[in-house]
Amino acid sequence: MTIPVALDTIPDEIETWGWGYVLTTGDERPHLRASSPTVVRCDNECGYVLRFNGGGGRACRNAERHPKAAVVFPPRADNPEFSLVIDADATVDGDIIDLMPTNALLHRTRP
Repeated sequence: MTIPVALDTIPDEIETWGWGYVLTTGDERPHLRASSPTVVRCDNECGYVLRFNGGGGRACRNAERHPKAAVVFPPRADNPEFSLVIDADATVDGDIIDLMPTNALLHRTRP
């Protein structure tokens, strides 16, 4: 079961989710990096980006070559039934990955 999440609600809620896994794809396989985002307001389609420290390694290289990315926030103690999944377009500046959300949903983690 999934529940759509309005993109304009994410900036107000993201701090309660804490850290998440940034998923990027390389030529051969996906890559995960655990990181906590900062919401940065800007003039794009949704009005903000989620800024992650990409570490300057594989996550950054992947996002530069394949800018379609996602971030998965695991279930919280106060809401153990759902994970937050955000699809996004990535841009990279040095070791920083900015994700502009394009879709978001709560995904049930267990029956």
